[in-house]
Amino acid sequence: MAANQNINVGTFIAVGRPFITHHGRPLSARTENGKFKAFFGASAEVCFDVWYRLDPHANISRYAKPKHLLWALMLVKVYAKEEVLAKLARCDEKTFRKWAWLFVEEISESVMPEVVNLDNRFRDDVGNTIKMTVDGTQFLCEVCDGFTRRTMWAWKLKKPGVNCEVGLNIRTGDIVWANGSNPGPRHDLTMYRGGLKLYLDDDEMVSADRGYRGDETVSTPYTQTEEEREISKIHRARHETVNCRFKMYGALNMAFRHGMVKHGFVFRTVATLLQLAIEIDGERLFDVPDYEE
Repeated sequence: MAANQNINVGTFIAVGRPFITHHGRPLSARTENGKFKAFFGASAEVCFDVWYRLDPHANISRYAKPKHLLWALMLVKVYAKEEVLAKLARCDEKTFRKWAWLFVEEISESVMPEVVNLDNRFRDDVGNTIKMTVDGTQFLCEVCDGFTRRTMWAWKLKKPGVNCEVGLNIRTGDIVWANGSNPGPRHDLTMYRGGLKLYLDDDEMVSADRGYRGDETVSTPYTQTEEEREISKIHRARHETVNCRFKMYGALNMAFRHGMVKHGFVFRTVATLLQLAIEIDGERLFDVPDYEE
């Protein structure tokens, strides 16, 4: 963990300060923290946690610095044109591109599996057959190499896009599954059968909306009793809150310009940041009634 020596939460506040202050005017701690998160999509505490988990000197480059992590988060959160981001970072476009994408990819591949972990569906488990809500959410994406508008058409958006899947622990609200990115036309049920379903225990089920009907391991409004449907409405409303949090990041709100593979890196990075915000910053989802079958 050599990369973590002499680096702490204050390091990220200090490195991020030039991005969020003007004319050198001091800000109150509350205002500074709010602006920091608005600009980078994560608190300084989450940034430090990500840095510690990454151990960048060992896993990325011995030349990696905290500012490079902030560049990556700025890319994901702001998602302006590269020349604008490079200007903000006070470097050339090639340097910005190199470091920002190195960190985004490494967070996606190394940190996300540890933070967004399917085993966390057992947190606070009381033996329910249904432990998760699952939902597909679509994001705008420009047509990539090897695809056409038709083969990337996202029917919910009525534009080219990608389809991703998120799973939540019903009892705790933790993000425990993030599958993306897939071509826009890929059906929610197809994603589920080719991914999450393969990891469920025997007799385990998930709760989902009508788009997942037709599978014996999915409880949908078509198969639920009236009482179960009322409970599921609350669970799905909370799930929509998470989907909205994803779209607070510019790279997942605007039409993505860097292809489907990199969209997957960004999607999984944002899933990591959102879950860490739940765990570290206390940004938990709204409570739902005690869920026991």
